[in-house]
Amino acid sequence: MRGQRVNAAGTAAITIAKPMPEVFSFVRDVRNWPQVMTGLQAVEPLGGDRWRLKFGNGALTTDVKVSTLPGEGNVIWTTGEGARVQTRGGIFMQDAEAGRGTEVIVKAAWRPPGGTIGQPFTSVFSEKRVCREVARLKTLLERGRVDTASRRLPHF
Repeated sequence: MRGQRVNAAGTAAITIAKPMPEVFSFVRDVRNWPQVMTGLQAVEPLGGDRWRLKFGNGALTTDVKVSTLPGEGNVIWTTGEGARVQTRGGIFMQDAEAGRGTEVIVKAAWRPPGGTIGQPFTSVFSEKRVCREVARLKTLLERGRVDTASRRLPHF
């Protein structure tokens, strides 16, 4: 998405009362992402570090490359330049002060298909949505579950 307009972006930060290796292990496994991201129904491995993300009923998909950066605690994703749905972002972690767990920062950017017509899809990675999903990650890791009501599909 370098040099291209981003229709939506969001950043959220939270402290999760779990050790960083546990948070990192959960986050780097892309198969866990549908538990946290409403609207992300499934992920499909494409080989290596590539994954297909399926949103809604599967009609909206995008392929991403997911990588870990040097040092524990950093996971990034990006789509290729020609992707119909373009997204990029990262999940960055560090130990919280005084042994309180892990500080997590998520940064995401999104450009839906269809230009102006695709604007309703920007809600998938809006600032508000990123904040809700980071809070959902905290709840899942600290309590071991996310309430069913909070897993409802987004309204596009």
